[in-house]
Amino acid sequence: MVHSGLLGDDWQDEYDALRRGWPFHLHTLGEYLTRFPGRTGFPVFAMVPTPGRAAGDVGAALAHGLALTVPVPAGARAHAEPSGLAPMDGEVVWADDERIAVRTADGIYTFHFGSGVLLMFHHLFGPDTDGAEAAWQQWLNGLLA
Repeated sequence: MVHSGLLGDDWQDEYDALRRGWPFHLHTLGEYLTRFPGRTGFPVFAMVPTPGRAAGDVGAALAHGLALTVPVPAGARAHAEPSGLAPMDGEVVWADDERIAVRTADGIYTFHFGSGVLLMFHHLFGPDTDGAEAAWQQWLNGLLA
């Protein structure tokens, strides 16, 4: 794989973000190819601004919402119950100071809690994804209320 070119004048920050982000995204690709080959994922995205909150505090609130301890260990069991959806039960497959990824039988649930925002971008492979984005948005809003 080759990645070339940077988008703006602040190339050093962009380079650093890519250096931190690519290993995570390549790991997610490996999860897809290993666990969900040939299946089409439904993307789900939600975000909540976190101005003035330290990333570590946001990460701790997220961990608590996923029934996890801090620091979050890979291999831990995560659980969440977004209103209107079946409970999410899965295994932490990535955890660092900016991200947590959870794999379940029907999806890859990823959360990012750096840079003044808490966001999630899930790839769901189950048959019923209606209402997932709104339910996860409501769940995120409730974490920091």
